Amino acid sequence: MIPSSLLKLKFLFLPALLLLTLGLSGSSAQAQTAGGTIISNQASATYSDGVGGNYATVSNTVTVTVANVSGLTITPDLSPDIANVAPGQTGVLYHFVVTNTGNFTDQVSFESGGASIRIAGPGTVVAAVVDVDNSNTINGGDTDIYTSGSAVTSANINAGNTVNVLVSVTISGAATAAQTVVVTLGDAAGPSPYDDRVFADTANDVQTVNPSVNGLREARGDIRATVDNDPLVLLTMHSLYNRRPDYAAARGDLVNFCTG
Repeated sequence: MIPSSLLKLKFLFLPALLLLTLGLSGSSAQAQTAGGTIISNQASATYSDGVGGNYATVSNTVTVTVANVSGLTITPDLSPDIANVAPGQTGVLYHFVVTNTGNFTDQVSFESGGASIRIAGPGTVVAAVVDVDNSNTINGGDTDIYTSGSAVTSANINAGNTVNVLVSVTISGAATAAQTVVVTLGDAAGPSPYDDRVFADTANDVQTVNPSVNGLREARGDIRATVDNDPLVLLTMHSLYNRRPDYAAARGDLVNFCTG
Protein backbone atom coordinates (compact mmCIF):
# COMPACT_ATOMS: atom_id res chain seq x y z
CA MET A 1 0.00 0.00 0.00
CA ILE A 2 1.32 3.46 -0.91
CA PRO A 3 1.44 5.70 2.14
CA SER A 4 -1.02 8.59 1.88
CA SER A 5 1.75 11.05 2.78
CA LEU A 6 3.64 10.11 -0.39
CA LEU A 7 0.53 10.59 -2.52
CA LYS A 8 -0.06 14.03 -1.08
CA LEU A 9 3.55 14.99 -1.71
CA LYS A 10 3.28 13.82 -5.33
CA PHE A 11 0.13 15.90 -5.88
CA LEU A 12 1.74 18.99 -4.45
CA PHE A 13 4.69 18.72 -6.85
CA LEU A 14 2.51 18.70 -9.98
CA PRO A 15 1.40 22.35 -9.84
CA ALA A 16 4.89 23.44 -8.86
CA LEU A 17 6.32 21.78 -11.97
CA LEU A 18 3.64 23.43 -14.09
CA LEU A 19 4.69 26.84 -12.79
CA LEU A 20 8.35 26.18 -13.55
CA THR A 21 7.65 24.84 -17.04
CA LEU A 22 5.13 27.47 -18.15
CA GLY A 23 6.33 30.54 -16.31
CA LEU A 24 10.12 30.29 -16.31
CA SER A 25 10.82 28.99 -19.80
CA GLY A 26 12.59 32.20 -20.87
CA SER A 27 12.47 33.61 -24.39
CA SER A 28 12.24 31.09 -27.19
CA ALA A 29 10.84 30.64 -30.67
CA GLN A 30 8.05 28.47 -29.22
CA ALA A 31 4.82 30.03 -28.00
CA GLN A 32 4.82 30.65 -24.28
CA THR A 33 1.92 30.58 -21.89
CA ALA A 34 0.92 34.20 -21.34
CA GLY A 35 2.02 35.81 -18.10
CA GLY A 36 -0.86 36.09 -15.65
CA THR A 37 -2.59 32.94 -16.92
CA ILE A 38 -4.27 31.07 -14.04
CA ILE A 39 -3.88 27.28 -14.10
CA SER A 40 -5.83 24.96 -11.80
CA ASN A 41 -4.63 21.44 -11.15
CA GLN A 42 -6.18 18.45 -9.39
CA ALA A 43 -4.80 14.93 -9.26
CA SER A 44 -6.60 11.67 -8.64
CA ALA A 45 -5.29 8.19 -7.98
CA THR A 46 -6.49 4.64 -7.43
CA TYR A 47 -4.48 1.94 -5.70
CA SER A 48 -4.85 -1.34 -3.90
CA ASP A 49 -3.28 -2.98 -0.91
CA GLY A 50 -1.94 -6.50 -0.64
CA VAL A 51 -5.12 -8.02 0.76
CA GLY A 52 -7.55 -7.01 -2.02
CA GLY A 53 -8.59 -3.59 -0.83
CA ASN A 54 -9.12 -0.95 -3.53
CA TYR A 55 -8.88 2.75 -2.82
CA ALA A 56 -9.35 6.08 -4.62
CA THR A 57 -8.24 9.54 -3.65
CA VAL A 58 -8.43 13.06 -5.07
CA SER A 59 -6.10 15.88 -4.17
CA ASN A 60 -7.13 19.39 -3.29
CA THR A 61 -7.39 21.76 -6.26
CA VAL A 62 -4.24 23.88 -6.48
CA THR A 63 -4.24 27.11 -8.49
CA VAL A 64 -1.08 28.74 -9.82
CA THR A 65 -0.49 31.92 -11.84
CA VAL A 66 2.05 31.91 -14.68
CA ALA A 67 4.78 34.44 -13.95
CA ASN A 68 5.66 37.32 -16.29
CA VAL A 69 8.90 36.51 -18.12
CA SER A 70 10.81 39.23 -20.02
CA GLY A 71 12.63 38.68 -23.31
CA LEU A 72 14.14 40.95 -25.98
CA THR A 73 15.88 40.51 -29.34
CA ILE A 74 17.27 43.01 -31.87
CA THR A 75 18.09 41.92 -35.40
CA PRO A 76 20.06 41.77 -37.62
CA ASP A 77 23.49 40.93 -36.20
CA LEU A 78 25.79 42.03 -39.06
CA SER A 79 24.09 39.70 -41.52
CA PRO A 80 22.66 40.32 -44.00
CA ASP A 81 24.40 43.56 -44.95
CA ILE A 82 22.40 46.37 -46.49
CA ALA A 83 23.07 47.46 -50.08
CA ASN A 84 26.41 49.07 -50.87
CA VAL A 85 26.66 52.81 -50.34
CA ALA A 86 28.51 55.61 -52.14
CA PRO A 87 30.69 58.46 -50.87
CA GLY A 88 28.51 61.45 -50.05
CA GLN A 89 25.27 59.45 -50.11
CA THR A 90 22.53 60.77 -47.82
CA GLY A 91 19.44 59.20 -46.28
CA VAL A 92 20.88 55.68 -46.00
CA LEU A 93 18.40 53.77 -43.84
CA TYR A 94 19.52 51.11 -41.39
CA HIS A 95 16.49 49.01 -40.41
CA PHE A 96 16.42 47.16 -37.07
CA VAL A 97 13.67 44.86 -35.79
CA VAL A 98 13.09 44.86 -32.01
CA THR A 99 11.04 41.90 -30.74
CA ASN A 100 9.34 41.29 -27.41
CA THR A 101 10.16 37.61 -26.84
CA GLY A 102 8.67 37.61 -23.34
CA ASN A 103 5.29 36.18 -22.41
CA PHE A 104 3.52 39.46 -21.55
CA THR A 105 2.98 42.93 -22.97
CA ASP A 106 6.09 45.04 -22.37
CA GLN A 107 7.83 48.20 -23.56
CA VAL A 108 11.35 49.07 -24.70
CA SER A 109 13.46 51.97 -23.46
CA PHE A 110 16.10 53.85 -25.49
CA GLU A 111 18.75 56.06 -23.89
CA SER A 112 18.49 59.86 -24.05
CA GLY A 113 20.24 61.86 -26.75
CA GLY A 114 20.51 58.92 -29.12
CA ALA A 115 23.04 57.14 -26.89
CA SER A 116 21.53 53.75 -27.77
CA ILE A 117 22.82 54.24 -31.34
CA ARG A 118 26.50 54.10 -32.28
CA ILE A 119 28.25 54.30 -35.63
CA ALA A 120 31.68 53.11 -36.74
CA GLY A 121 33.23 54.08 -40.07
CA PRO A 122 32.93 57.06 -42.43
CA GLY A 123 29.35 58.04 -41.72
CA THR A 124 27.20 60.27 -39.53
CA VAL A 125 23.84 59.49 -37.91
CA VAL A 126 21.35 62.26 -38.69
CA ALA A 127 18.10 60.74 -37.35
CA ALA A 128 16.74 57.65 -35.59
CA VAL A 129 13.11 56.74 -34.91
CA VAL A 130 10.71 54.03 -33.92
CA ASP A 131 8.81 53.55 -37.20
CA VAL A 132 5.34 53.86 -35.68
CA ASP A 133 3.41 53.56 -38.96
CA ASN A 134 5.71 50.83 -40.37
CA SER A 135 6.16 52.85 -43.55
CA ASN A 136 9.92 52.18 -43.71
CA THR A 137 10.35 55.95 -43.97
CA ILE A 138 11.06 58.59 -41.35
CA ASN A 139 8.14 60.98 -40.94
CA GLY A 140 6.45 63.22 -38.38
CA GLY A 141 4.38 60.42 -36.87
CA ASP A 142 7.40 58.39 -35.80
CA THR A 143 8.96 58.43 -32.31
CA ASP A 144 12.30 60.26 -32.20
CA ILE A 145 14.94 58.32 -30.26
CA TYR A 146 17.95 60.39 -31.38
CA THR A 147 17.51 63.99 -30.24
CA SER A 148 15.33 63.56 -27.14
CA GLY A 149 16.73 65.03 -23.94
CA SER A 150 15.48 62.10 -21.87
CA ALA A 151 15.07 58.36 -22.25
CA VAL A 152 12.36 57.32 -24.71
CA THR A 153 9.91 54.51 -23.95
CA SER A 154 8.09 52.75 -26.77
CA ALA A 155 4.38 52.07 -26.88
CA ASN A 156 3.21 48.70 -25.53
CA ILE A 157 4.53 45.71 -27.49
CA ASN A 158 2.47 42.54 -27.18
CA ALA A 159 4.25 39.25 -26.51
CA GLY A 160 5.83 38.01 -29.73
CA ASN A 161 5.34 41.32 -31.56
CA THR A 162 7.91 43.74 -32.96
CA VAL A 163 8.69 47.39 -33.51
CA ASN A 164 10.93 48.71 -36.29
CA VAL A 165 13.74 51.17 -35.66
CA LEU A 166 15.12 53.24 -38.56
CA VAL A 167 18.49 55.00 -38.42
CA SER A 168 19.31 57.52 -41.16
CA VAL A 169 22.99 57.95 -42.04
CA THR A 170 24.98 60.27 -44.29
CA ILE A 171 28.10 58.69 -45.80
CA SER A 172 31.22 60.85 -45.78
CA GLY A 173 32.26 62.31 -49.12
CA ALA A 174 35.80 61.21 -48.25
CA ALA A 175 34.84 57.55 -47.84
CA THR A 176 36.85 55.14 -49.97
CA ALA A 177 36.00 51.85 -51.63
CA ALA A 178 35.64 48.79 -49.34
CA GLN A 179 35.34 50.82 -46.15
CA THR A 180 32.44 49.72 -43.94
CA VAL A 181 29.90 51.78 -42.04
CA VAL A 182 28.44 49.86 -39.09
CA VAL A 183 25.48 51.07 -37.01
CA THR A 184 24.86 49.40 -33.64
CA LEU A 185 21.62 49.56 -31.65
CA GLY A 186 22.04 48.65 -27.97
CA ASP A 187 25.17 47.41 -26.23
CA ALA A 188 24.42 43.97 -24.76
CA ALA A 189 27.67 42.13 -24.18
CA GLY A 190 28.76 38.60 -25.02
CA PRO A 191 28.95 36.57 -28.23
CA SER A 192 26.50 37.01 -31.11
CA PRO A 193 23.53 36.91 -31.10
CA TYR A 194 23.41 39.60 -28.45
CA ASP A 195 19.84 38.85 -27.40
CA ASP A 196 17.87 38.47 -24.17
CA ARG A 197 20.77 39.35 -21.87
CA VAL A 198 20.38 40.36 -18.23
CA PHE A 199 20.16 44.16 -18.12
CA ALA A 200 23.54 45.61 -17.07
CA ASP A 201 22.71 49.37 -17.01
CA THR A 202 25.46 50.74 -19.25
CA ALA A 203 25.63 53.83 -21.46
CA ASN A 204 24.11 52.55 -24.71
CA ASP A 205 21.33 50.21 -23.60
CA VAL A 206 18.12 49.14 -25.27
CA GLN A 207 16.12 47.39 -22.56
CA THR A 208 12.74 46.11 -21.44
CA VAL A 209 10.78 48.27 -18.99
CA ASN A 210 8.32 46.29 -16.89
CA PRO A 211 9.25 44.08 -13.92
CA SER A 212 9.23 40.30 -14.30
CA VAL A 213 10.35 37.13 -12.60
CA ASN A 214 13.64 37.05 -14.57
CA GLY A 215 14.36 40.79 -14.36
CA LEU A 216 14.89 43.41 -17.07
CA ARG A 217 16.50 42.25 -20.32
CA GLU A 218 18.57 43.97 -23.00
CA ALA A 219 19.74 43.21 -26.53
CA ARG A 220 21.90 44.51 -29.36
CA GLY A 221 21.88 44.51 -33.17
CA ASP A 222 24.43 45.56 -35.81
CA ILE A 223 24.02 46.47 -39.47
CA ARG A 224 26.88 46.97 -41.94
CA ALA A 225 27.14 48.71 -45.30
CA THR A 226 30.19 48.69 -47.58
CA VAL A 227 31.34 51.71 -49.57
CA ASP A 228 31.18 51.02 -53.31
CA ASN A 229 33.92 51.67 -55.86
CA ASP A 230 31.95 54.48 -57.45
CA PRO A 231 28.65 56.21 -56.84
CA LEU A 232 25.40 55.02 -58.30
CA VAL A 233 24.13 56.78 -61.38
CA LEU A 234 20.68 58.29 -60.91
CA LEU A 235 18.75 58.65 -64.13
CA THR A 236 15.50 60.40 -64.85
CA MET A 237 13.82 58.51 -67.69
CA HIS A 238 11.61 60.30 -70.17
CA SER A 239 9.54 59.09 -73.06
CA LEU A 240 7.43 60.88 -75.61
CA TYR A 241 4.20 60.38 -73.66
CA ASN A 242 5.15 60.03 -70.00
CA ARG A 243 7.87 60.42 -67.44
CA ARG A 244 9.03 57.30 -65.66
CA PRO A 245 10.16 57.35 -62.00
CA ASP A 246 13.82 57.82 -61.16
CA TYR A 247 15.85 54.71 -61.79
CA ALA A 248 19.02 53.79 -59.89
CA ALA A 249 21.54 52.13 -62.19
CA ALA A 250 23.94 49.87 -60.33
CA ARG A 251 27.65 49.78 -61.05
CA GLY A 252 28.21 47.65 -64.14
CA ASP A 253 24.80 48.31 -65.70
CA LEU A 254 24.77 49.31 -69.37
CA VAL A 255 23.18 52.73 -69.84
CA ASN A 256 22.28 54.01 -73.32
CA PHE A 257 21.82 57.71 -73.98
CA CYS A 258 20.13 59.32 -76.93
CA THR A 259 19.73 62.97 -77.86
CA GLY A 260 17.30 64.93 -79.92
